[in-house]
Amino acid sequence: MRFITLILLTFFSLFQAHAKTERDSVLNILFETLEHKEDYVREKEKRIEDIKKLLIMPDISDKQRYILNNRIQEEYSAYQIDSAKHYLEWKMRLADRMNNQTYLLETKLKLSFMYWQSGKFFEAVQQIGSIDRSQLDTLPEEYLLSYYNAYKRLYRYYAEAQNDKENDYFRLSRIYADSLIIMASPDTRDYQLWIAEKLSEENKTKDAEAI
Repeated sequence: MRFITLILLTFFSLFQAHAKTERDSVLNILFETLEHKEDYVREKEKRIEDIKKLLIMPDISDKQRYILNNRIQEEYSAYQIDSAKHYLEWKMRLADRMNNQTYLLETKLKLSFMYWQSGKFFEAVQQIGSIDRSQLDTLPEEYLLSYYNAYKRLYRYYAEAQNDKENDYFRLSRIYADSLIIMASPDTRDYQLWIAEKLSEENKTKDAEAI
């Protein structure tokens, strides 16, 4: 069910973005993907099992274990969130044991997002709140984008829970949203989505739909 939901959400986004010119082709791709769902899952599970076999090899380093766990977690993320979370938590222990700050930050950002996906907002706040913002300045820009996006999502959730678009949580969410727009490259899909969100919040629905 999670696989189908993700596929539908992905193609709905494409459908909205290209409705005027590519509606039929997008729908055809969607139907073809759903028809081959079992093949897709079977291939993915075989890849996962092959990677797991590497994990039990003797004399592999913690760094190699971390990289293998990362590959397994990414495979699971598309359709088995609990399994993906398990391997993320294992990555956290490995990163901590290696005292690798980059790995720790990467895993905390991913865990925060996964907890948020699961509706575990307290755990998501714990992970993102444990990150020292200054540590991100020496890392690739994608880490800071993930950090800002995590806070945008969380503040937006708290704002909507209060059902008041003028509360402080909405204001903070908008601040992080503006930071994302400033930092992101205009030719990326994320940038377009964030711009569309901003226009929608400003009741510029037609402009948002045109993106």
